[in-house]
Amino acid sequence: VERYDDADGTRQLVDVVLMHRSHPSADVHQAVSMALDLGCCEAGAIAVLIRQLTVPTIPVQPLDELGDLDVFGTDVSDDMSPYDRLIGTQVTA
Repeated sequence: VERYDDADGTRQLVDVVLMHRSHPSADVHQAVSMALDLGCCEAGAIAVLIRQLTVPTIPVQPLDELGDLDVFGTDVSDDMSPYDRLIGTQVTA
C-alpha cells in the first residue's frame, strides 16, 4: 500500500468521509473494503468502486441482427489505403 504524507493522507481520508454525503454508508464501507482487498487506498479509486456498486449495468445487446448495412452506403472492404491517406501514412503490403 502506498504511503502518503500527513497532508495527502488527511486529504484522502476527508475525501472518503465526504462520500457519505452522496452515498449510503454501506456502499462506502463496501467500496473501502474492496479497495483495501485490492491493495488500493486512494479516494478516487474508492469513488469508482462505489459507482460500480451503485450504477446498474446495462446489458450488452448482441450484434447479430443488424439488418442490411448496405442502406448506409458504406463500402466494406479490406483496403485500408483511403484511411491511411487520411492520417498521412502509407502502408506498403
